[in-house]
Amino acid sequence: MRQWKVGTTSLGILLILMGVIWIYSTITGIPLVSTLFKWWPIILIMLGIEVLIYSLMPKKENTKVKFDGISILVIILIMIFMASAQIVNKGVAYGLNFLGKDISIPFKNSISYSKHYELEGNNREKIKINDAVGKIVIEKSENDKIVIDAVVNLKGNHKNSSLENEDNIINIDDKKVLSINHLSSFSKNNINFVSVDYIIKVPNNIPLEIDNKFGVTIIKGISAEVKVDSSAGKVTVQEVKGNVSVDNKFGATECFDIVGNIKIDNSNGEINVDNISGKAELQGKFGAVKASNIKGDTTIDNANGSVNFSSNEVINYNLKVTSNFGKITVRLPKTQQGTFNGETKFGSIKNDFNLQVNTDENKNSLKGKIGDGKANITLINSNGSIDIIN
Repeated sequence: MRQWKVGTTSLGILLILMGVIWIYSTITGIPLVSTLFKWWPIILIMLGIEVLIYSLMPKKENTKVKFDGISILVIILIMIFMASAQIVNKGVAYGLNFLGKDISIPFKNSISYSKHYELEGNNREKIKINDAVGKIVIEKSENDKIVIDAVVNLKGNHKNSSLENEDNIINIDDKKVLSINHLSSFSKNNINFVSVDYIIKVPNNIPLEIDNKFGVTIIKGISAEVKVDSSAGKVTVQEVKGNVSVDNKFGATECFDIVGNIKIDNSNGEINVDNISGKAELQGKFGAVKASNIKGDTTIDNANGSVNFSSNEVINYNLKVTSNFGKITVRLPKTQQGTFNGETKFGSIKNDFNLQVNTDENKNSLKGKIGDGKANITLINSNGSIDIIN
């Protein structure tokens, strides 16, 4: 009996079109890939046409129509990706250079103006910054003052005179917990779009809490506990003395030269950390993870993407790396000692420390101890190889 599987043809055509457009875009430099994000609903049309064709075609005794579950599942996943990409692409337009390209929304009128504030930094319990759209840069203050320099960008489809009256965009709640935010809803005003770019200089030892919806966040050279929640945008934390926590939905996250513990949860984007004096807890869902020269217990859990860990010095702490899909590479000094455990279900295990690798039908594993070192190194991979090199 011959079977027609609904979904197979649509998936085949879709993959061919995506591949051709991708190759053409790469060769010519014309950014056609972004156009796919706008036209992804055509997938539904293709699948619907295929269903109609098979429903209306004459039924033969030896022909049976079935839905191809795997093909339809792949199509659904592609649809989810395209929808997410379109949301991020919109975030790019509002989020200011999220993917390295300036994408703007056309408006008839626009104005920009600067605001400057100086506030006392003494006796502050915390600084909270909520930015709907814009870039945030945090630097160390030269004195005990909190200095805020902001650039407000307003766009609309009305006359500039109506925009010029909107001078109350930034709200500052001057209390022990200093709150800084700006308006983002303008249904009754003549403003269609607003973004605020901040450069804020803060004294030491004031905890910092940032919620940035769309835009780049940069924190450098301060001494304070830092917490960042970013919906879409790159986050960079550098030369900070204090514990750092970052939750990033879309965008790369970087932490360099941190005196303290770090905790990073990145849903879609690369994680890159180096020279961390304390513990590190890194969790990624989609994107590579690179970690080097960490001085404390380290846990890395990456769902989809490679993991690269390296240390210039012998480690004497717990290192645990898990990955579902992606290669795990660990680079350690030749003099490294400690307990090693490795396991992968689909992939090879290689090492430069002469540790025995056991192979069977279900998995490859490694277990051994070198010297009297305190390090406990555990590497677990579901789908991917494990390399331990020096």
